[in-house]
Amino acid sequence: MGMQKKAVITDYQALFTDMTAAVCALVLANNTAQSLCLSLEQLRCKDNAAQFLLLAERLEAAGFLDKAVESFPQNKTL
Repeated sequence: MGMQKKAVITDYQALFTDMTAAVCALVLANNTAQSLCLSLEQLRCKDNAAQFLLLAERLEAAGFLDKAVESFPQNKTL
């Protein structure tokens, strides 16, 4: 196997500085999309909470949701 040369960025500080605005814009766009998604799910859940509770239970059983960490209310509260 031949050895591959890795590109070395000599002025990484300038690269990070140049990327800051783009990274901030992407993070803010992601936050906005998440907020919209949660708002829509809250409206959908209002009429039929049972399907969302079932999903939460499945996610918890699969290890993808920790209700305590996520401050998930008790089912009876919901």
